[in-house]
Amino acid sequence: MSMQSETIAGKTGAERNEDDLARRAYFIALERHARGEPEDPLRDWLEAEREWVAERDRNRLEEPRVKGVSGLLVAGLLALGVLAYRFYGGRSNPLK
Repeated sequence: MSMQSETIAGKTGAERNEDDLARRAYFIALERHARGEPEDPLRDWLEAEREWVAERDRNRLEEPRVKGVSGLLVAGLLALGVLAYRFYGGRSNPLK
């Protein structure tokens, strides 16, 4: 995926606009032209939309997992703290 598609994909649905898609479709057309393929503006536009949707969906799938891992880490640390408190009886220095 090119740098241009990453710029578009990083935006939310509200931020996406036709200028972004048109810009990405233009770069797709340039890539197609460089390969010697015939022009197909509709296909270029649809490909730009597909890239944006795929990146948006990837971001949606990754976001909860990151939150879930950090939440799990916090829960584990809290549980460890409770166990340590119970084991050491609330003493600040367990070696005393």
